[in-house]
Amino acid sequence: MFKKSINIKWICFAFLILIFPDSLKSQDKELTKSQKKEIKEKEKEEELARIYKLIESREFIVEVDQIILDDGGIAIVNSTTNYFSVDSTKTMIQISYNFPLEQVNSPKGTTYYGDKNGISLEGNIDKYDLKERKPGKPIILSGSFNSFRGHSIFNISINSSGIANVTVRDQNGNQSIFQGKISSFSDSKVFIYR
Repeated sequence: MFKKSINIKWICFAFLILIFPDSLKSQDKELTKSQKKEIKEKEKEEELARIYKLIESREFIVEVDQIILDDGGIAIVNSTTNYFSVDSTKTMIQISYNFPLEQVNSPKGTTYYGDKNGISLEGNIDKYDLKERKPGKPIILSGSFNSFRGHSIFNISINSSGIANVTVRDQNGNQSIFQGKISSFSDSKVFIYR
C-alpha cells in the first residue's frame, strides 16, 4: 500500500509539473498582450506629440497620395510629386493628376486652381490656428493664405497614424480635398525647390 501511494504521488507530481508551465505560459501571453497594447498606445502618443511639434514649428509637408473627388471617389496619385507644405510663413500646394479627369465620374473634376492637369500654388500664410492637443483625438490645424489667385483657407486633421486629411477652399467656394502622410522636410521623399 505504501508503494502504491508513492506511485500515485509521483504521478500527481509529474502531472502538475506538466500542467503548471502551460498555465504560466498562458498568463505570460495575457501579460504580453496587455504590455503590447500599452506599448502601442505609448508609441501612438509619442508619434502624435512629434507631429504636433512639427506643426507648431510651421515646417512640415503632407505627402499626398490620395485625392478625394467631388463624387466621393478616391484617386491615387504619386506621393513623391504631390504635396501640401508649410514652410514658416509660406504654403505650397502641388497636385499633379496622373490620370485624365475626363475618365472620372465627377462633374467638376477636383480642381479649384489650375486646370484639369492639377494644382500648383504658392501663398503667404496670414492665419495659422493649431488647436490644443487632446490625448486620443486628432490634431486639428486651420489657417488661410493669400496667393496670386486670391484668399484661400485650409483645414488639416491628422490621425494617430500620421495621416493628414487636407481641405483647401478658395474665396469662390471651390475646394480640393487630399490625403497623405505628414512628415518633416528632412524625412520627406518629395523633391521641393525651397
